Amino acid sequence: MNQRQAFVNAARNARRAAIDAERNREEMLDVLAELEAAINADTSPGTFALYRHGTGLPRVLPTGSLAERVAAGDTLSIVTRGASERLCAFVPEARVYPIQIGFSNRVFFAHDREDLASILAKALEEPHIGRFLNQTLGPLDAAKAPDPETHT
Repeated sequence: MNQRQAFVNAARNARRAAIDAERNREEMLDVLAELEAAINADTSPGTFALYRHGTGLPRVLPTGSLAERVAAGDTLSIVTRGASERLCAFVPEARVYPIQIGFSNRVFFAHDREDLASILAKALEEPHIGRFLNQTLGPLDAAKAPDPETHT
C-alpha cells in the first residue's frame, strides 16, 4: 500500500470512528436518563439528579448534556437538596467503548450499552448509595418492598 492510500484509509477510519463516537454518546445519554429516572422511581421526578464533578467546583449539568462532557477523572454523583454522593468515576475518555468506570476501588470495562447499564446498576447497589437515598426518602420498609429478583 502506498502512502496516499494509507492516508485515504486513515481518513475513512476517522469518519467511521466519529460515527461510532456519536452512537456511543447517544447510548450513554439513554442509559444515564434511565438511571436518573430509576433513582427517582420511589419519589417525585427531580428529587435526585445526576451531577458531574470534574476538576474544580462541582457543576450541575442536565442529564442530556452529561455524557458528552464526561471526561477523564470525572465523577458522577447523585445529588439532592444540597447533598451529594459519589456514584462512580469515568476513568479515561468516556465517549467511545470500551469505557472504564471506577467505584469501590475497582475498575470495570463497558464494551457496549448493556455493559454500561449493568456496571452503573452495580454502582447504584453500593451500600453508601443506599444510605444516601434513605437519608432523603427514609428507610425502605423491607416487609412492603417488592423483591427485585421476583417482583413480588
